[in-house]
Amino acid sequence: MSRVQEQTMRSMAPPALFFVAVYFAGSKRLVQYFPGATSEGLAYSAAMGSVAVIGGNLAHKKGDGEWKRAGFVIGGLALSTILRPHVAKALIGRADLNLKASFRFAIVEGVLVGGVEMYVMNRGPSQPPRDSVRNKEIHESRALGGISVAEMNRDAHQIRGFDKMVQEPWLLKQAQELCRGKAFCIDAIINVSLHEILNLDLLLSENRENTPTVMLVNCKNHYSVVVYEPTEKRIYRFNSLTTEINVYEQKVIDAMQRLFPVDEVICNKKAPQRGVDGWRCAFEVLYFLEHFLAGSSMDNVDAASLPMESLARRLEVYYNFLKDVQCAVPESHRMYFEVVLDEKSVEQLKNLMQNACRNGWVKKSEGVSVLEFQKQIECILIKLWAMEQKTHGTFQKLVDEMGDFTTNQRCFLDGALSRIDWTREAISGHFRHVYYETMRHPISPD
Repeated sequence: MSRVQEQTMRSMAPPALFFVAVYFAGSKRLVQYFPGATSEGLAYSAAMGSVAVIGGNLAHKKGDGEWKRAGFVIGGLALSTILRPHVAKALIGRADLNLKASFRFAIVEGVLVGGVEMYVMNRGPSQPPRDSVRNKEIHESRALGGISVAEMNRDAHQIRGFDKMVQEPWLLKQAQELCRGKAFCIDAIINVSLHEILNLDLLLSENRENTPTVMLVNCKNHYSVVVYEPTEKRIYRFNSLTTEINVYEQKVIDAMQRLFPVDEVICNKKAPQRGVDGWRCAFEVLYFLEHFLAGSSMDNVDAASLPMESLARRLEVYYNFLKDVQCAVPESHRMYFEVVLDEKSVEQLKNLMQNACRNGWVKKSEGVSVLEFQKQIECILIKLWAMEQKTHGTFQKLVDEMGDFTTNQRCFLDGALSRIDWTREAISGHFRHVYYETMRHPISPD
């Protein structure tokens, strides 16, 4: 039974049972056990008891403990027991419920509430002994292949993989994909920009199932992760660089302890990463999540840290993703790319680019949107990039044909390149480099 189902059962089942009890207690055969009360008076008693139970459950906050929640409910029932005769008399206009009958009916309500509690507790998910829940050993392949950290750093001038990993949601999407169907991954990363404005209590409470709650942390461009496992009542913190809890991790842990029942906080005892290389921490986080959600313990992860061969393969996947982004065609201009640019030569593509620059500059001078022409240039460059991958020297042929570009056209082209400098940095960077090496001046005359 999930946490939401438990809350619903505890709040809704007792009121329903109270009114069933009114039906039987108000009958001619049983009303004698509630002297001085009528069925209508008992109905008011059941209504006030229902308010007390629902109010008591709503007043209870996650993490307060079951005894505190029970105290709210019992206190509400006791207070309503005293007030019921007076409220009933005020509403009905006559004394259809006295204190003695109210007290007896309150005992019935208490028995029903206790029965619901026993049912909920017995229906809870059966769990194996907590110490044996996580014991899956890790056997990561050490097959060679992939891209090393050194190779990624060497290619950083072409594709800004590190910048994109920090500033774009790639890692978050990968973590959410790993968690799909197994855990709830918070759709935000706590970092220097967001730590003061994120409402952690609200974000963490969005998990409506009895599954782990996962939150990524970025402290000084270093990734780590905090996980709450409800079936174990434990918080797990994994940081590949240190065994000490940093300030943002502590914020998440504090929020989890406020919201959830927590018996223990477990941190990694080994720090497999030696120094910051710009890459490893993100893949260490994914490595931990992958094996944690498969049933491995923190000790299992400490005993089998991410092998360099596995890191290389994971880096290759990320690098291929970045390369694919370079040549992904905008959906809004797929028809233009597939029809207008199909089977065009370098010279024809140069003419189309020059035409887009000419028309774009005119529209810009008129104060009209130039997005359409910038998109056309973007598509032309994607086409040229694909040709460059097959035939080295394609961009060189393009630049050799660009001697007739006017100053205004070059200005517009430079602006269009600036638009894609972040998403398609390999294309724009290579184009600028070839142009400068050939013409001995930048594209923009400014």
